[in-house]
Amino acid sequence: MFLDRLFPFPESLEPKRGTKEFRHIRALTAMLVTTTATALFWTLVLIAIYILSGKPLTAIVAVSLAVSIILALQTWCFYRFANVRFSAMFLSTSYFLIVLVIVFFSGGYDSPSKVLLISSPIISFRISGKEQGITNTLFVAIIGLVLIYAKYNDFVLDNFFPGPGDFFTTSVSWIVTLTVITTCLSAYDVDE
Repeated sequence: MFLDRLFPFPESLEPKRGTKEFRHIRALTAMLVTTTATALFWTLVLIAIYILSGKPLTAIVAVSLAVSIILALQTWCFYRFANVRFSAMFLSTSYFLIVLVIVFFSGGYDSPSKVLLISSPIISFRISGKEQGITNTLFVAIIGLVLIYAKYNDFVLDNFFPGPGDFFTTSVSWIVTLTVITTCLSAYDVDE
């Protein structure tokens, strides 16, 4: 099967095809590989833009590299230790925190990356289950309300991650969000 080659399981995991465990591990594997590859790809694109334009590298490049390294380490740990429960919990939590930091430090309510918040609960539901998904959804809702409250009370959050422009950042954020959502949904019934 194509997905078996694209998203191979750690060698020590051999779930029976068609089981809930198989679908869970397949979804986790797909999410880890996809989010890591997506982060690495956009980090390389961002670095290339700065190098080709002759501009000095900014904080956004450092943040992109940090996110890529965190995701790569998570993926490596999953393949090395094959701990499904820990990997799912860690990816769900770290993804939420990474997105939260990016949104808060790139302008809050006016952040060109705020669309990334939508993908956080979807990851939690898919790889960590209903309880963590609902909890993550509540956190995202609270964060959204805090951002709205801050915006309409003239509490402006500065953008500490200026990048190549809001158009580029918004476009990348939309593409990343759609990639995450598509991966979550396409990895749902992979064995059928």
